Amino acid sequence: MFWRLLFLFALLHESWEVVVQSRLRRTEPAFFKYARAGKISEFKRLPRSKYSGGETPLDLYNYYYNANFSLGTPPQSFNLQVDTGSSNLWVTDKSQCTSDACQGYPNGVNHNNPYYRQRQQFDKTQSSSFVNTGNEIDIQYGAGQIQGKSAIDVFQVI
Repeated sequence: MFWRLLFLFALLHESWEVVVQSRLRRTEPAFFKYARAGKISEFKRLPRSKYSGGETPLDLYNYYYNANFSLGTPPQSFNLQVDTGSSNLWVTDKSQCTSDACQGYPNGVNHNNPYYRQRQQFDKTQSSSFVNTGNEIDIQYGAGQIQGKSAIDVFQVI
C-alpha cells in the first residue's frame, strides 16, 4: 500500500504529524567490501573530497539504514538514507547538480570501479505534479551545508 503525501523537498513551512512505516535495510560499509576482496590498499586511495562534496561518503566506514521511496508523477524511485539527526529530506536536481560528486561515488564517473554507484537524481521535467515554490533554502549541518530551491511534489513510501 502506498502512502501519498504532499511533500516539500527541503523545508516544510508548516508542521505535519504523519506516521509512516517502511522496511529498512542495513547496508554495510564499503570498507568491509574492499577488505573481503583483499583490496585495502585500493580503498585507501579512494578520493575523499573531490567526489564527495568535502565529506567522506557515509557508506565508506559506517553501517547505515535505508528505505525506498518515490517522488513525482509518474513516480521516480529513490533510496532514502535514514538520518535521525535531521528532519530534512532532499534530493539532487538532475538539471542543476552536474558535478562529479553528483554523478556517483566513490570515484565520480569511474564505471570501472566495482564499488561505483550512480547517484540517483530527481528529474523535475518528468513529473507532472512538480510545483516550484520559488523559495531558496540553506540548510546547515554540523560539517557542511546544502543550498538550493524548495519544491512540492508527491511522495510515496514503497
